[in-house]
Amino acid sequence: MRRVTDRTLAGVLAERWHAEALAAGPKPTALNTRFRHSDALGCERAIALTALGVPKQDMDEVSHWVTGLGTKIHEWWQDAVLQVIDGGEIEVKVQSFKDGSGHVDLLITDANGYVIAYELKSGGGTKFRQVAKKGPTASNVAQDALNGYGANADEIRIGYIATEAIGLNKGYHGLDRMTAEYVLSRAEYEPVALKEIARVSNIMADVDAGIVPDRLFPDDTRPGWPAKRVDPHTAVWPCQYCQHRDTCIRLGAGPQSVDKLKENASV
Repeated sequence: MRRVTDRTLAGVLAERWHAEALAAGPKPTALNTRFRHSDALGCERAIALTALGVPKQDMDEVSHWVTGLGTKIHEWWQDAVLQVIDGGEIEVKVQSFKDGSGHVDLLITDANGYVIAYELKSGGGTKFRQVAKKGPTASNVAQDALNGYGANADEIRIGYIATEAIGLNKGYHGLDRMTAEYVLSRAEYEPVALKEIARVSNIMADVDAGIVPDRLFPDDTRPGWPAKRVDPHTAVWPCQYCQHRDTCIRLGAGPQSVDKLKENASV
């Protein structure tokens, strides 16, 4: 028996999604702002390069397979959830501040006017086990906090769906083996949103002043999110998956000028 090493039939769906994604082109922000809420707690330079309209590197078939699965799960979930709740809207566009906007996966307004901004995340078993044990990631909270702030929501909720279940011997039962949900009140989420708005506003101020920031990434594992420098030559996260990685490497370390970015035709 041998493993097929050339083009496989198993990969045709991934190839199809890849081709469709390339044909569709880059996704615009919800309200054509320079910053999208889904980039919350992202690298300062990556946010700046996106704001400047620098083209992103094309993702490969594997990357589009992963993101495509997430998109399909969202669509199936949104269809199902609208069958069981009242007052729900999907993919609602909201704006948190002048430069930031996003899509709320599900915005619920009950009969009393109470508003919930719901964000759904999907992923593999490893990530889900971490979330089930420790709670939502800081970046997921920041993204939903910005959405909630833009929607003037009374609370935000972050739901997780795993593509594989936690084993029965781990102490989880029923849907808890593959789903989790967390709630944050306005008092809890609003300070997070305001903090990220302030951070991104400073990045945009640099861009407007002709400066491309350094490779600074907020350390969400420490209080206050102190900025730490990352090296795209060696960093696995976030640099390995950044669609601005090659541009960032060519531009060099440290703050750079927008003029230098524009002068380099390869950038």
